[in-house]
Amino acid sequence: MAKLPRFTRFLTEDFPEDQQEGIGKMLVNLNTFMQSVTSALTRNITVDQNIAGQIKTLSVTGGSTLKFKYDVAVRPRILVIGRVAKIGAAATTGPVTIDTWSDDGAGNISATFTGLTSAHKFNITLLLFS
Repeated sequence: MAKLPRFTRFLTEDFPEDQQEGIGKMLVNLNTFMQSVTSALTRNITVDQNIAGQIKTLSVTGGSTLKFKYDVAVRPRILVIGRVAKIGAAATTGPVTIDTWSDDGAGNISATFTGLTSAHKFNITLLLFS
């Protein structure tokens, strides 16, 4: 992604004197909008506030099906694993993938995973995108 140019405000003094009064009112709104967009695009976009999605951290036992509710208005279309940590251990060993997942249309998701040791407990962070 291209780097954003350094934002500078539009000033009424930048315009001819006979246009300054009328353009000044417009520049207040334009400058506010430009500051908001620049701020959002400079590493301030978050899943919770800016994307139709949700981040959930849940506990799951290896070899079982994880069932949970989601809180987004539109049904999720993408489910991504963000982080997996074995409870009571420094880290998990080996890759963890989503084997299958389904959405019942009523706000409930069921998911199974490959790579979680059976009968061991894990905290798993999932990203849901609509």
